Amino acid sequence: MESGPAWILGVVMAALVLLGLIIASHAADSVMYYVGLGLCAFGVLWMTPWVLWEVAHGTRVLLSPRGLLAVAYSAIGSLLLAYAGWSYVVTRLGAARAGVTMHLMPALGVLMAVVFLDEVPHWFHFAGIALILSGVALSSSRPRTAAA
Repeated sequence: MESGPAWILGVVMAALVLLGLIIASHAADSVMYYVGLGLCAFGVLWMTPWVLWEVAHGTRVLLSPRGLLAVAYSAIGSLLLAYAGWSYVVTRLGAARAGVTMHLMPALGVLMAVVFLDEVPHWFHFAGIALILSGVALSSSRPRTAAA
């Protein structure tokens, strides 16, 4: 089933993301939306030469319904929702405390692979998770004051 060049879908998705960020920026007084807008604009500018090269060489990508769902998830799930969630966490916790949670991503990735992909964790996964959690605990603990 041919649904036209897939690059058109990419351009439409990028435009919708930009439009959503513009609308959201007027609804909230947060600079994070403008940062997101800048990131989206940079992504569109970065990908434009590659898209033009593919069009010039006649590359055709057939987008299946499953592929369309993946593109929609990439635009909505991993960009808008994740970015909005991260902005919310930063505004609630502050940048220093929220930044510590970035180190938890590899551990959460292993756990999600076990749950969703039926992966079997090995000893090095547990060792890595233990190192990550101890590092996060160590970096987020308050320093002890010396008794006078």
